Amino acid sequence: MGLTFQEPLLEALPEAVVWVRPDGRIGYLNPRASQLTGWPVANARGQPLGAVLHLEEQGQPLPPEALVAQCRQLGQAGERHARLRRQDGETLEVALTGAPIQDGAGQPRGVILSFRDIGDYLKMARRLTYEASHDGLTGLVNRREALRRLERMVASAGEQCCEHALCYLDLDRFKGINDLAGHVAGDRALAEVAGRLLDCVRQRDTVARLGGDEFLVLLEHCPLLQAIRVAQVIRAAVRDYRFHWRGQTLGLGVSIGLVPVLGHGPGAEALLEVADQACYEAKRSGGIGIRVRSGRERSTCQAQEDIGGPRATITG
Repeated sequence: MGLTFQEPLLEALPEAVVWVRPDGRIGYLNPRASQLTGWPVANARGQPLGAVLHLEEQGQPLPPEALVAQCRQLGQAGERHARLRRQDGETLEVALTGAPIQDGAGQPRGVILSFRDIGDYLKMARRLTYEASHDGLTGLVNRREALRRLERMVASAGEQCCEHALCYLDLDRFKGINDLAGHVAGDRALAEVAGRLLDCVRQRDTVARLGGDEFLVLLEHCPLLQAIRVAQVIRAAVRDYRFHWRGQTLGLGVSIGLVPVLGHGPGAEALLEVADQACYEAKRSGGIGIRVRSGRERSTCQAQEDIGGPRATITG
């Protein structure tokens, strides 16, 4: 006994629908289900459910029979996202749900599974998430995401008693590029500098654009001396950069404020403010320098001796 009465309605639905008979085999699938699975309707009828629906959830196989069992036990299956492998081998992201059905006498008739393609939705969600956390010009993470990551670093410094560092960067002589070539060319220079900054750090580190010509570098699990060496590499990379415009060549420099991130110290906003002030001091001293400042008083996680004291200027 099939679903003849309901089939015209099911065939008009935009969602894929599969009727799983009580014996676990497919009794019906609508045209949308045929399209998504790649199985012709006639070929799918009578097949075991697992032969038609090949599902993965978080990289692990998801037996569709488990959804059917959940429907029978709980009366429904809450929506789950999975990857469906079509008959031709292609994959797509789907959202699935299901419910048991009965006949007029209250006898079980199997389970109805429905699913829809959510690939476009997920792409849009990922794009919006990316745009919310990244700078549109350089592709670096933006200020909000950088603060979130800095807060995570502060928390791990306290919980694990480890050392991190942050560098606040302000480009020197960038105004000359804007004045010479305009803001479009200035944007190009910022994007090129961003690429150089990424080349100076490890994959686990973060380079962010805070706005204008200011950047932030978060160095995870990086003691102060190592952070100073990274800052020197960054300074050299920016110093060696050349911007060419209509036969003219301009160079840039960078002022850097460096602050260690240690356990039981200030929060992310306070550390960022200290690093900003250190960067300002380096810039006020002539630029192209590195100013190191302590973000707080000594704590149990700090080394026995401060390198250069609470404030140290590195030039040359």
